[in-house]
Amino acid sequence: MKVVFSLLRVKEWVKNLFIFLPTFFSFQLHLFYTDMNLYLIFMYMSFAASSIYIYNDYRDVEKDRNHHTKKHRPIAAGKVSPSLALGVSLILAVIAIAGAFSIRAVAGWLIVLYIVQNILYSYKLKDIAIVDITIISIGFLIRIFLGGVVTGIVISKWLVLMVFLMSLVLALGKRRDDLLLMESGGGSGSLRNSLSGYNVEFINNSIILLSVITLMSYLLYTVSPDVISRVHSDLLYLTVIPVLVGFLRYLQLVLVFKNSGSPTQILLKDLFIQITVVAWIAIYCIIVYIFK
Repeated sequence: MKVVFSLLRVKEWVKNLFIFLPTFFSFQLHLFYTDMNLYLIFMYMSFAASSIYIYNDYRDVEKDRNHHTKKHRPIAAGKVSPSLALGVSLILAVIAIAGAFSIRAVAGWLIVLYIVQNILYSYKLKDIAIVDITIISIGFLIRIFLGGVVTGIVISKWLVLMVFLMSLVLALGKRRDDLLLMESGGGSGSLRNSLSGYNVEFINNSIILLSVITLMSYLLYTVSPDVISRVHSDLLYLTVIPVLVGFLRYLQLVLVFKNSGSPTQILLKDLFIQITVVAWIAIYCIIVYIFK
């Protein structure tokens, strides 16, 4: 049972925290303890994501066996049979779709869209450079729209822009790690075909460009008249400080220490990043709920 549970990659569920961003950025934190649909959709989205992780592992089992870390995944390591894994994937997908539809039809269709686009990604789209990272970023947009749909919150243009741009940065960081692994000869034959459309210089420049645009988008969000009027404070720009420091730390990890393999692992293990996230949330909440 433990081995089967490991198929789910529960640590990756941290990505689904994006579902809570619409509530956070709409200054309606009371919904965190009054709207259980937020937590239900988080669970259903997590099941959908795990379903896709398992399906990808099933599809890529031969490639994974030649990868320096992926070879330890349950299917590639022979700890779980492909048929059992595929069955678990199907069950999780059905639960996720049915559960989301039970909350709201739109939420159900968003889960269906997420699953369908990722199946297409697994079959072909992951082999097309730029399209591959775009699909990943759309997955994060689906998460925030799920959070908006179940709470009735209208997603702002700022949130859409920032999430899309930031997820592109993270996806490019992962591609950079794959590219460096390929160039070093590690995991030969196990990496994705889309890497032929990238090189380190292109990825480095793209990461820097997108990071700058993301930061500027966040800065413009904090000083926009609409946000200032809703917060009743013009101090929100101060939250740019931990965001900027956090981005610099991420760029340091990617460009200096060449450690960009898993954004999830970076968030869970890097104390520096964790401190900047906590500082950002603390300053944001103080400005919005105390100094307003």
